[in-house]
Amino acid sequence: TVLAAYARQPDPKKAQELLDLFYELYLSGRLDESAKPDNQSYAIVMSAWAKSKFPDKTQRARRLLETMISKYESGEADVKPNVVAFTTVLNAAGYSPKDSINGGDSDDEFGAVADVGDVYSIAMQTYEEMLNDSLDLGLKVDSFVFAAMLRVVSMHTDAASVERRHFLQQVFDDACHKGHVSAMVIRELRRVCPDSELMGRLLRSRKFVQTR
Repeated sequence: TVLAAYARQPDPKKAQELLDLFYELYLSGRLDESAKPDNQSYAIVMSAWAKSKFPDKTQRARRLLETMISKYESGEADVKPNVVAFTTVLNAAGYSPKDSINGGDSDDEFGAVADVGDVYSIAMQTYEEMLNDSLDLGLKVDSFVFAAMLRVVSMHTDAASVERRHFLQQVFDDACHKGHVSAMVIRELRRVCPDSELMGRLLRSRKFVQTR
């Protein structure tokens, strides 16, 4: 599609502009229902932001997710966000530098995003919403969710900190509880774990069934 082609460009703003234009044309009656942006359209643009080099890409992706949630709650069933959309926000955070800025430039046509929050807080909120399905979206988490969150912990906590030890244990416990300990999750756990002793203790003490 045209939107997907724009999303493959280095600058996601063009894809964002096109998404917004399509929705405006739909509202004005110049596009029929079949051309209305749906959840896949938003996911394409979210992914473009997540893969970009923009320092506020996590905030951008989260804001699009919140747009999807708002539209769905207003009755637009075709914009209902799925677990892939939520995981895209985690992927953006996992590949954002620890000191990523909290907002956009003041002259950005898309507006500042400082009100959305810092990268780590956004990731934690998004993860909890998925894990508990707190928005009643029928979300079913998978191993990609836990691997992505472990990468976030790795990127945004200090290696020797108590915070890292606490959150990596929490995420791994969640993966065990949900039955989604894949090879990918174990690989990310090894990468984020501060020492082999803790790694061994986690693997010995948790009862889990490893999935592919």
